[in-house]
Order: sequence, then C-alpha cells, then structure tokens
Amino acid sequence: MQNNVNVNLSEEMWPFTDDFIFMMVMQDTKICTGFLKMVLPEEDFAQIKIRPQENPFFRDETLADARELPAVSVETQKTLKFQRDKHGVRLDALAKGMKQWSSIEMQTWKEPHLGKRDRYYKCNMDLDQLSAGADYSELKRNYVIFICTYDPFGKDEAVYRFQSWDLKNSLNLGDDSYTIVLNTSCSPGKVPPELKAFYEYVNDPAKCDGSQLVREIDERVRKYNVSDWRVKRMRFDELRREQYEQGLAEGKEIGKEIGAADMQERLNKLIEVLLAENRLEDLKQSAVDLEYQAQLLKEFGL
Repeated sequence: MQNNVNVNLSEEMWPFTDDFIFMMVMQDTKICTGFLKMVLPEEDFAQIKIRPQENPFFRDETLADARELPAVSVETQKTLKFQRDKHGVRLDALAKGMKQWSSIEMQTWKEPHLGKRDRYYKCNMDLDQLSAGADYSELKRNYVIFICTYDPFGKDEAVYRFQSWDLKNSLNLGDDSYTIVLNTSCSPGKVPPELKAFYEYVNDPAKCDGSQLVREIDERVRKYNVSDWRVKRMRFDELRREQYEQGLAEGKEIGKEIGAADMQERLNKLIEVLLAENRLEDLKQSAVDLEYQAQLLKEFGL
C-alpha cells in the first residue's frame, strides 16, 4: 500500500515509539483493534470505537468517535488519580471492553521497577472499574501490555507473559490479571511469525511494508509528522513539562500540609500526656521553647 501523506524528510521523523505519535496512532480504531488481536488472539474483541480526546487541540476529527458507550472504548494518555495526595498514573492507551481492560504502554527507556509499575497500573485500573458496593466478580480481565524496545529481563525472549501462580502446586490464583511484555530487541529468529513485521517496524521505521497493520501504523505516523501536527507535538511536550512542574509543586504543597497535620497530631498527644502527668510547667515551657518541645516529643516517643 502506498502512503499518500507527504512528509518533509528534511525534518527528523518522530517514530511510532514517540509518546505523542503513539498516542495519536492508537486513537485509530482499526489499528488498536489489530494490535490487540495480534497480541491477544485468544480474546474476543468487539469493534473498538474511540472516545474523543478531552483536549480538543489533540483531537483528530477525521477519526470516528463514540457518541454512545461502545462495547470497547479506547482512551489515550488516560490519567487515573483517586486521591489528591496519592501518585496518579497516565496510561498510554487504555482499551475498555465488556470482558477485558487492556493498558498498552510504549516503553523506550529502561524502567528499573517495571514490575512494580505494572502492579500500580493494575491497582488503579481495578479501582476505576468497580463502583461503590459492586462485587469483586464484576472485575474484568486485566491486561497490561508493555512494548519494550529493550530486554527488561535479559532472557532474550520475544514475549514474556506473567500471571499469578502457586509455584509448588502450579495452581492459577484466578485473579484474571495478566502482564505481557513484548521485547522488540530479542534475536530475530525468536520472534513469532505474527509479531515479526511489527517488531521489525518498531526497531526500524524504514521497514514499513511487512504487514497490513504495520502499513496502517506507518501511514498514521506519517500523517502526524506533517507541519500542523508537528506544532501540536511540540505543544504536547510543553504541556507535559507544565504538568510535571505542577505535579512537583502540588507534591511539595501536599507534603507541607501532611507535615503540618502530622506535627499538630503529635503536639496534641504531647499536651494530653503532660496534662495527664500534671506537668504544667513543662507544658508552658514547651509552648514557647521549640527546642524543649522537641526534647519532650522525643522523651515520650512522639
């Protein structure tokens, strides 16, 4: 299939592995469906429809959106955060289905805590699934799929699949929670036929004709490398930096609030103890002498 999108080749091409490009490409219903069917052929995926991006600046109006809740919906750069003082997560692409939820993550840098990151993603996805009073049986199958451009485990396997097992009895826990790591850097001879063209393209964007899915991905990649989308791509970077800086500021402020609340609780306990022991002079002095106050807190293990 010929690509009809003109790209200024004098500019550096942002590839499929780029955060912004990946976000935009995975909004395409056909591509997202094709990817999930390629990785999870055992699952029955209904046709995927895309919910419009919350930020209209990054919305591709040429893509069909979901006016009503579809059988499967996809949200890119989906943020899950349930408490102000807790660590939120931003999922690259979250596909919500009637029977399964799948988070698709592009991982191009070596994450030293990939397993714990996976654990936190799943916890937040599960929290987002259940409403108050819902039964655990309502939890859908949960997949986190990492597309890694490096081998996070050093075993040179093309695909790593994880789920919860009793090691002694080879017994499945039955939590319907799965992690799939696609290692595109593995030896070419180990790549399954159904993944070969995709792996080649992720590793080398010039190899863009290996399969129908790869051709469709490459066509979208080129579309989002034209001038108007390149401007949006740069704005996307600015927004990410702004969000990061805002997160740091909020974290510091929350830390101050938590620290102040914690200190107030400790002082309240100190007052209770000093009153109970009738140490009124110590109480008076601690109110005006912070060093003495610290000594008393240490004395009572507060």
